[in-house]
Amino acid sequence: MFWFFLAALAADPAPFDARSAQASCDAGDAEVCTTLGARYLQGDGVPLDRFRASQLFRTACAADHAHGCMFLAEAYRKGEGAGADQAKATDLYIKACELGDALACRSVGDLFILGNMGRTDGRTAGLWYQMGCDLGDGQGCTAAGLWMERGDVMDADPKKAVDLFRRGCEGGHPRGCTLIGIRSSKGAGGLKRDLQAAADWFLRACPDDAASDPEGCRELGMLMVKGKGVVENREAGRDRLERACFRNDAIACRELAEVEQGDGRLDEAMFAAQRGCDLGDTAACRRQDKVRFKMALEAGR
Repeated sequence: MFWFFLAALAADPAPFDARSAQASCDAGDAEVCTTLGARYLQGDGVPLDRFRASQLFRTACAADHAHGCMFLAEAYRKGEGAGADQAKATDLYIKACELGDALACRSVGDLFILGNMGRTDGRTAGLWYQMGCDLGDGQGCTAAGLWMERGDVMDADPKKAVDLFRRGCEGGHPRGCTLIGIRSSKGAGGLKRDLQAAADWFLRACPDDAASDPEGCRELGMLMVKGKGVVENREAGRDRLERACFRNDAIACRELAEVEQGDGRLDEAMFAAQRGCDLGDTAACRRQDKVRFKMALEAGR
């Protein structure tokens, strides 16, 4: 996909010969045109030149190279290397999707959600997300599941939504893991209520050494602190709540403040409650008042 394509370029240790690449592009190798364009876009081994990049993407797209069309769509959307033109960008996203670029399919879905297509249309958006999912976009699977659950794609089907969340999770999108975990904890979406299963999904949403979903970290932290579905581990639970809080999950900040106060760490509790309050959680503001009162009592002894 789009960003994976850029990451692959950055990870490539082989020396790059721009002249040779240009010759291959001129000879009709569309993939090389896209690769060379991406390098000009990033200034990677060649001078930064967004206009030249867009021209290379145009050549690649004309030869039906999906990634080239995706890059060109981004250029038109952002007005970088090409004049800003949302209509052209949309047409190119659609072409890239139809050629097999999964991220382009999600981008079209987003355009329908944001109303950039002249209307907000969750049903059509869900279909584009599903296309991206089928092409391997984990985030597209999660998005398709949400629209399936709401009934915007067709009649609401919670069981199919859960299957899409699972595909999203297995496709590397932590939010999909969180959504299954929440439904496992509540016994929703055709799943039996199972806190151990929920904890397992939340752990996948909030692993120790990879990208995580704040709500998944918060839910896992709360289970760890309370010893529900997992062995009680307040320290590990506090760590998960802290991770979520610093990712701007206001409820996690409030829960963290309660844990810190319960353990007698009033300074830490005040910090967490204040952060949650600043993020707009009124219950965190009330927790802040309770901690402040407790600190005043402690100071008066």
